[in-house]
Amino acid sequence: MMTLRALGLAALATSGAACMLSPTDDGIVSNTTSTLTFDGYLTQPGAQAFVRAWNYDSNAMEDLGAPVLSSTSGLNVEGGPLYYWSAPRALPARYWRNGPGGGQCAVVGAQTLYNGARYNAMTVEDNWADCWNANPTVGDFYNRCRSNNNPVAKIYTSSWGPATINQTLLNLAGAIASSQISLVFDNFTPTQGQFCNSTNPGGCPPGLSADPCLPAGARARRRAGCARRRRPGRSPRRHFPHDQGQLRHESRQGLQAVGRATDPARGE
Repeated sequence: MMTLRALGLAALATSGAACMLSPTDDGIVSNTTSTLTFDGYLTQPGAQAFVRAWNYDSNAMEDLGAPVLSSTSGLNVEGGPLYYWSAPRALPARYWRNGPGGGQCAVVGAQTLYNGARYNAMTVEDNWADCWNANPTVGDFYNRCRSNNNPVAKIYTSSWGPATINQTLLNLAGAIASSQISLVFDNFTPTQGQFCNSTNPGGCPPGLSADPCLPAGARARRRAGCARRRRPGRSPRRHFPHDQGQLRHESRQGLQAVGRATDPARGE
């Protein structure tokens, strides 16, 4: 029966060149002098695999020892065959950096040579087998199961501990953060739409570019459910039962009657 490790290695085909299944990203080692097993699969038999690590002295990723060759006997999986490679390596002090609690960490990876060009190997988390079970195709595994730090893996000694932050460091972090973060309250008022009107469309909420109480015509205002605006101290307009024609007729008669009563020429 094919192991989960063998099945998961089918993801190599999508990476185009190689995968590294050990060390895994965020892996834990006992100490910096431990000999680590670097291994994975290539798509070509007898191809070169280069173990790599970050040199903290030169601040560069570099090869760690001579390359090793992949096997000539392939693993037959969908998207294969795939060819195993393995390289035991110990990391000298220049590949480790100090961390909290007296712990140390390193950054490692692998490459292969294909058609004269180098390609990074895919790196994975320690739960990659579960990820393969959930994504049992070559493409899905490569797209969804790569490590968070792909194409490298970060490894830590077991003594790596939490950092202690005193008030001075906390104040410094706050000062740095405050210089990079700003908050803008856009048109905030306790009353919704307080500054939303036809002369200030910028004060309206998104999608409402003008005062909803100012469409053309009173009928539209009623449809919008808006109350008529009144100036402070001004009484509401009276409503008359007359139609407009009757109102104009009665107004003329009233004015004529007033004129007759005040015209001395009429002697009335």
